[in-house]
Amino acid sequence: MKKLTFLALIIPFFSIAQTKYLQAGAGYSIAINHSRPYYSGLPNEFAAEIAGGFNVSKVFSFGIGASYLAFGKRYNPYIPVYADIKINGSGKVKPYIFVQPGYGFYRSESKTLINQGGYYISGFHSKGGFYSNLGVGVSFRVFYFQIGHRFITFDDPDHPRTYSSVGFTAGVLIP
Repeated sequence: MKKLTFLALIIPFFSIAQTKYLQAGAGYSIAINHSRPYYSGLPNEFAAEIAGGFNVSKVFSFGIGASYLAFGKRYNPYIPVYADIKINGSGKVKPYIFVQPGYGFYRSESKTLINQGGYYISGFHSKGGFYSNLGVGVSFRVFYFQIGHRFITFDDPDHPRTYSSVGFTAGVLIP
């Protein structure tokens, strides 16, 4: 019975011919909060992204993507690699919901900090961590526009820091 249920759930994904998708875009995000209220936080960011994958069915797409997030001259770029999961609508203007969980690669310049115990820690680097972006978008012909809420995590020696931003991305669907 379990095998029959599994087959009933999986067959729809393979019954429609899978088509590939590739998209590339650029965007801008506005920082809205962070994990330490007394900390100045990250500045707004510019982003470039590319993602590709398969339209598994008429409503479900799955792929991988990567972005390049630039926070200005003070910070190194943050490069997330993520799964690109979408639930697609239909029509000429196709709405969709997306979730992009992944990992962000980052390495800061060498820093010195006083930890919670009052000890100096020097020569450490912030590293990347969990990354996610979730939101809504629309595609029309070869263009797309999406609005998302991005969570960016940095792993410091004494505690992780998570930042949040809301932004938009516009780009092209590459046939």
